[in-house]
Amino acid sequence: MTAWLNPALECLECLSCDRCQEPASLPPTCPGCGQPLVMRYALERLARELRRGAWDRPGAGLWRYRELLPIADRPRTGFNTGFGAVRLPSPVVFDGVPYQYRHTVTGLKNGFKYFTAVTSYDLGNVEIESLESGISQNKTLAIPGPAPGERPDRGVSVFPNPYRVEARWDHGQKVRDHYLWFTNLPRRCTLRIFTLSGDLVFETEFDGDRYQGGGARGIYDPRRELDVPPPTLSGATFGWDLITREGQAAASGLYLFAIQDHASGERSVGKFLIVKSDREEF
Repeated sequence: MTAWLNPALECLECLSCDRCQEPASLPPTCPGCGQPLVMRYALERLARELRRGAWDRPGAGLWRYRELLPIADRPRTGFNTGFGAVRLPSPVVFDGVPYQYRHTVTGLKNGFKYFTAVTSYDLGNVEIESLESGISQNKTLAIPGPAPGERPDRGVSVFPNPYRVEARWDHGQKVRDHYLWFTNLPRRCTLRIFTLSGDLVFETEFDGDRYQGGGARGIYDPRRELDVPPPTLSGATFGWDLITREGQAAASGLYLFAIQDHASGERSVGKFLIVKSDREEF
């Protein structure tokens, strides 16, 4: 008897031709007639060994009846999904969808892109290797950042500041793939960028509930990201691709920005520095 099989499992019997098969091979059907097989256990032995109330174990999982399962002991994966460790006491609802589980990923950096996916897999066997469901079935793109009102003690800021095109994380990208972040923005506001001489370089209306990185090819480009929907953002960050309202790449220099909150009418201002490269390509 193979070690991982239940020792009380005697054979796999065909109800059509009464042929018995060794449990170790676990054939799906009878090799002789192709009919389903039935597991036959040493019931008299189990009757002697089991105590009354043996199945009154806490929980209602499959392993409550492990004496009548073909596998001798609970595997590390398979029947045990591991979801119990991340199950919520009560569901939470986002966008009208209730969620039963939550897993927190720590150590993420604001403004960087992270892809996530949940897959399922089996253990495989001697004939078939372990199989895993497709990553693209629920692949998601998320970009961390402070949520609206999360940091009320801090004003609107820009990062990275100064913005250096030759930084390691941005090196080799083309002009229209660059971007920097405005963060801690009001939920709805007008963003304007000026040169030091007061010339308007860029202007946009920001809506944190709707913004998904559109207009900045480096953040999300549906022509390249074919297997993932638009990113999930914090609702208080906006990515500027360093392209002016005239369609030209912003030059190196010091820039001013002004933010006007639609709800309160308050205005905040700041500045940031762009250090460009002369080796860029579109």
